[in-house]
Amino acid sequence: MKKKYLILSITLALLIAGAAIGSTLAYFTSNTYAVGGVPIKLGYSTRVKEDYSAGVKHVVVTNDEGSETVFVRAKAFSVLPLQITGANWSQTPPAGTITDGGEDYYYYQIPLPGTKGLTEDERSTTALDVAFDFPTDPEDEETFNVIVVYESTPAKYDANGNAYADWTTVLDSKTSGGGD
Repeated sequence: MKKKYLILSITLALLIAGAAIGSTLAYFTSNTYAVGGVPIKLGYSTRVKEDYSAGVKHVVVTNDEGSETVFVRAKAFSVLPLQITGANWSQTPPAGTITDGGEDYYYYQIPLPGTKGLTEDERSTTALDVAFDFPTDPEDEETFNVIVVYESTPAKYDANGNAYADWTTVLDSKTSGGGD
């Protein structure tokens, strides 16, 4: 009789151990698959429009509808001397701006909203005018470029709700060139 209880006890112990091992093995061998994808939009997108007339390059930056509010700055390069002007553009950054040490930038003083329902003009800078003088006596086949670099960064807000720019985080940077 003792032999029966011993065999029954051993069988019961093996069944319990086998049940625990089986679920553990099932845990380690289970698989999961994901199918499909979702596009991610970071929320910041600007467009640049350039026009040229009478020795002046006119630059307007527009924040896309639905984007977050951004600040914009620009810098121009050329072998020719440049005169850069524009309403609401200044070489002095707006109040509270954190700069990255960049020099010769022109900062748009007003943050550009991307709020849906605003017109394109309400989401755009005024024109930054980059004027240059053609040489009076150009050599044959003399060429030149006027290159403008545009950057945008998201608006951040201080404790009082005032917007400021942190240029240590640049989200969008574009370069243009033109002229002949």
